[in-house]
Amino acid sequence: MLTEITPERRDEIIEWLAKQVVKRGLSTPAVIFVEMSRPISFIGSQAVQFFSPFINVALNSQLSSEIALVMEDRKNIDRLLDRIEELTTEQDRTEREWRKKEKERRARELAERKASGITVTNTPAKFIGNLFKRK
Repeated sequence: MLTEITPERRDEIIEWLAKQVVKRGLSTPAVIFVEMSRPISFIGSQAVQFFSPFINVALNSQLSSEIALVMEDRKNIDRLLDRIEELTTEQDRTEREWRKKEKERRARELAERKASGITVTNTPAKFIGNLFKRK
């Protein structure tokens, strides 16, 4: 059983946990849960040890022990929350940039269609109406 963890390994685990949370879109619930359980972080880390047989189904036993060791220290909880916030901010910025580019692409495509004389319909109702329009 592990009793100590290196700072490098601690940072790797915090990074892994933060990425897993953000990847699954659970940033807000995770932050709320971690903030609520901050006063009992040591007990929580002991609970991870207690439930390790069940946790080991999803994670290997060494990783669950390392997570428990990381979560014992309240400074690591702050590190985890900070990293989740950083990754979430980065993900939001990337998503905003993508949406902006996609909007610009659609506007260019629409302008090209209009310029070439292709009928542009904005909604399915207009499209269906145009199908039955008498010429």
